Formats: sequence, structure tokens, C-alpha cells
Amino acid sequence: MPPKPIIVVKPLRRPNIQAEKQEEQRHRRMAREHYKAAWGLIENKDFEGAIDVLTLSIASWPTNATYLGLRGRCYFDMEEFLSALEDFNEALKLDPKRVTMHERQGLTFVALARFNDAIQSFNNASRLDPSAGEPIYERAKVRAILHQDAQALEDFTLAIKKLEEEKCGPVCEPHVERAQLKRRMGLHSEAILDLEIAHNLKQTDLNILNLLCEVQSPPPAQGRGRISHAWLTHERPHALQVPTGSCATHAPSYIHLAGLAHVPA
Repeated sequence: MPPKPIIVVKPLRRPNIQAEKQEEQRHRRMAREHYKAAWGLIENKDFEGAIDVLTLSIASWPTNATYLGLRGRCYFDMEEFLSALEDFNEALKLDPKRVTMHERQGLTFVALARFNDAIQSFNNASRLDPSAGEPIYERAKVRAILHQDAQALEDFTLAIKKLEEEKCGPVCEPHVERAQLKRRMGLHSEAILDLEIAHNLKQTDLNILNLLCEVQSPPPAQGRGRISHAWLTHERPHALQVPTGSCATHAPSYIHLAGLAHVPA
């Protein structure tokens, strides 16, 4: 009878938990160092260099939403909006409760002319922080672009209230933009009140003063006493179109002092 085979049972290798923790801590230290270096590059407007350094941070700590969000901002400043959007989307998957990340995502959607998506992003930010005025203000400007005038007016009014509560005082730009919306809606006396508030806040701003004088003056006649179509619609050659680039980086103004931007339906 052949002998029975001898079965040798080898002990299972236990993972070295302490070594893994130390390695993870080392990677996170490296990520923080790169993150700190990125801020220095951003201060010098070296966004491309900051992106390279932040990519190293993300490689060392891929679940850190802050690093993704900052790289997204750098991409935005370089007008690489699709890359920016990708980073903001990924950051929100990791941390969906970041109000500012929803706002930045919304601004990126605006730069890509995806206005309905932008409104949804600002809705998300406002829902997470009902006391914040900035998401409502941004949503108002997008709705003005889309000619959703009644909703835009409601948003401007609510945003002004919240922003003034946050800043403990009146704010200028929202009053100017609400004035131009009211002007387009034919609410000229109310537009004048907003512009007077803005002018009192920035008395040296000639653009506000000129717009105030323009709104106070009667509309120019055309033909047999008809009001000029350009005056009613405020279609001017220098009206601001949808912002792109660095001018849209922080709370872009979609409504120019010379008139509301016109976007075809």
C-alpha cells in the first residue's frame, strides 16, 4: 500500500497593516507638499505648472476632492473647459456636498454654453446652502441670457437680499444687472431706482452714470413715431456675449453695462 502524501499547510501571510499605513501617510505627505507648491505657481499665474504639480498630488491621493477642484480651476483659467468640467465632476463624486464645487461646475457649464446644466448646478449649490446668495445670483444671470425674464428678476431680487445680508451692506453689480433686466421688461422707473442705488455705491463709475442717464432719457423715435427696435431689445454692438476665459473665472458678469446679452432662442 503506497504511503499517503504529506500535505504541508503553509501559514497565510498576514498583511503588514502598519507598513501599509506608513506608505499611505508618505504618499499623503507628498500630495500635501505638491498642493502647497501648486498655490505658489497659481499666485504667479503659472497655471500649466500648477496643473502638472497637482496631477502629482492627485496621483498620490486620488480620493482628495480639494486637489481635483483646484486643478479644475487651473484648467478653467486656461480656458480648457472640458478638462475643468471633468475635474469638477470627479470632485463632486467624491464630495457631493461642496457648495463652491457646484458653483464652479455651473460656471464651466456657462463657458460651454450649456445653460440648462448650469442652472442645475446652481440649484444644487443653493439647495446645499440656502443662505448663500452667489448661486442664486449666477442662476439669475443665466436665466437673463435665456430670456427667462420673470424667473431671472425673481432670482436677482432674492440674490440681492442674501448678498446684502452676507456682506452687511448694499451690493453694486446685482443692482445694475437687475436694472438692465427691468429695462428690457419695460419697468423703467424701477430700473432707475436700481441704477441710483448702484450710482450711490460707485459714484466714480461713469458707465453706471451713463446708463442711468440713458434710461432716464425718452426712447428715440424711428419712422412715424415708432420706438427703435434696437432701443427696446438693447441690441448693441458692444453687448457682452457669453464669457470665456479669465474674464469669467470668478462670478462672471453675463450682462454688460451697455445692455443684456442676446442669445437666440
